[in-house]
Amino acid sequence: MAQVAAAFGVGWGTVMAAVRDYGSVLVDDPARLEAVTALGLDETAFLTANRTHPTVFVTGIVDLSGAHPRLLDIVAGRSGKWLSDWVSARPAGWRAGVTVAALDPFRGYATALRTHLPARDAGAGRLPRDPAWLRRRGRRPPPGVARDHRAPRPPRRSAVPVRRLLRRGHDHHAEKSWARLLAGLAVGDNADEHIGKTWIAAQDLRGLYRCRDRRHAEQLDAMVLAHGTQPGPAR
Repeated sequence: MAQVAAAFGVGWGTVMAAVRDYGSVLVDDPARLEAVTALGLDETAFLTANRTHPTVFVTGIVDLSGAHPRLLDIVAGRSGKWLSDWVSARPAGWRAGVTVAALDPFRGYATALRTHLPARDAGAGRLPRDPAWLRRRGRRPPPGVARDHRAPRPPRRSAVPVRRLLRRGHDHHAEKSWARLLAGLAVGDNADEHIGKTWIAAQDLRGLYRCRDRRHAEQLDAMVLAHGTQPGPAR
């Protein structure tokens, strides 16, 4: 809001009024919920915690049916009850049309969908894991391996953590960050190269969700499993 207001040289309230005037019509249009066959769900921190209240979360509900995902609604809270109320308020025909939902592994979300979507009860639908959650899991180091590894730096700064570099995708590294990452692995990884292999498996997992056909996805899936179960040399 503030960025748009600054770009047009107006106040925040003016932009917010325009959003309300334009957005209210779109929100009230019943057609915005039509033809939904795939849902995406995830919670977002709406307000950070302070002295008077804890972190306030909301649940975003997204239509994943078409080529371009679109936001359907935002529900207060992140509990299964809030989602159950929203889904149960939809017509039976709408709920019968939803066969796929992508969500993080929060049991409340899964319970709400299985309870109120007929395809869930019939066993015909699917509840795939949210890719972002799986990528976060893939970046976790093996048990017993330190989480914070440090790379050598010039004398004025003796050590710098490289944890964020390990979280970065291989296609987002510049020459300087590559050098720091390799230096950090050389100093902090163990003889079995657990951290390096975990990072490689995480990159394979990222690639898995970018595949456009099943054959390539299955090939990458086999690579991810191989890196997760075999102690072979890192690529």
